[in-house]
Amino acid sequence: CGLIGLPVPRRFDIARLRPDKLPRRNRFETMGDARARRETELDRFEQIAGLSHVADRLSSCSAESPCAEVYCPICGRLFRHWLTGQALRHQSSLDLQVCTLALELVPTKRLAKFDLRVVKRRAAQRLRRAAPSAQFILGGIEAEFRQNHDAFLLHAHLLVPRLPRDELTALRSAFANIDVARPIKVQTLRDAPKQISYLLKFSTFHRP
Repeated sequence: CGLIGLPVPRRFDIARLRPDKLPRRNRFETMGDARARRETELDRFEQIAGLSHVADRLSSCSAESPCAEVYCPICGRLFRHWLTGQALRHQSSLDLQVCTLALELVPTKRLAKFDLRVVKRRAAQRLRRAAPSAQFILGGIEAEFRQNHDAFLLHAHLLVPRLPRDELTALRSAFANIDVARPIKVQTLRDAPKQISYLLKFSTFHRP
C-alpha cells in the first residue's frame, strides 16, 4: 500500500492523542500490540487447512517490504494510523457527525458465504437517495453477534457531514427494514480522536 509510511502531522497523530499509557481498550494500538497479534494470527493461519499461503504472506512481511494485507496487524495499524490522522486533519474545518447504520442481519450459518459487496452496494444506494448532501463518507463495516437472532448484525460506523433533519428522517426510513431496535444512531462529534479512531476498529485492533 503506497500510503504506508507516509508521515502524520504531530497534532493529528492518534498514537500521541491516545497514548500507550491508557488502558488497552482505550489506547491506539502500539507496535508491540501489533507484533503480538501478528504472531497469534500467524499461528492460527498455519493451523487452518488451505491458508498456508496467507501464513507465508504474513511471515514475509517486513518494514522494508510490507505486505499491505488487511489481515496483517502491523500493516493494518500503519494504515489506520495514517487514515485516522487524515480524518482528524480535515474534520476541524468541517461540520461532521458519526452515524451508525444497521445494514443486515445474517444468520450464523450464512456468514461465511455472505457477499459483503452486495451489502455495501445496497447501503450506498440507500444513502445516496436518502441523504444526497452526504458528499463524502468515511468508515468501516463490522459484525456483531446477536444471540437472540442466532445471527450477526452487519453495521457501519460512518463519519458524515451534518445532515439536515429531512435527510435524517429519510435515512431512518431507508434502513427501517432491519429487525433491530435501533437501526440508525447519530452522534455529535464531541471527542474526535476517540470517535474517529473507532471507525475501523473491527478490521484492526478490536478483535472479539
